[in-house]
Amino acid sequence: MMMLAVISMASCSGNAGGDEATKDLAAQLESGDVNKFQAALEAVKAKATELLAQNPEKAKELIASVQKFLNDNKEKVTALIGSNETVSNLVNTITSASADDVINTLSGALGGVQDKAEGLMDDAQQKAGELLEGVEDQAGEMLEDAQQKAGELIDGANDKLQDATQKADETIKGAIGL
Repeated sequence: MMMLAVISMASCSGNAGGDEATKDLAAQLESGDVNKFQAALEAVKAKATELLAQNPEKAKELIASVQKFLNDNKEKVTALIGSNETVSNLVNTITSASADDVINTLSGALGGVQDKAEGLMDDAQQKAGELLEGVEDQAGEMLEDAQQKAGELIDGANDKLQDATQKADETIKGAIGL
């Protein structure tokens, strides 16, 4: 077990992200828990994707460092992952190509995610606009209905006022004898 720590430290490339990633991978490899090792690999992939957006060169250094660690510890990694196809595919994805190719793959995936997110935002804005138009149309119809009903009430009130005024006039004329 002590040999593993020495191997993992020797495999570090010297960058802080790579050191941290390989230390975590070494710890998970030493733990013998394939699920934790997979989580550490997924974290490396996520960190590389995050770095890719900010500093592609750092992302490439991280991937190169992890590739070196995985290649230096290939036998132990293979023994740990056994027949776990998911972890095996993840390791192969990271180690089977150059760091540049891995970064290009991640970049393509990131670009696809960004395009999809932009598409979803556009769709959401369009739907919000359509909903707003619908609400405005309904509000306009409700206002027209309210104005029409108010007009009908006013007309009815005016008719009753005229009737009351006419009856009052007739009553006054009758009272004074006209």
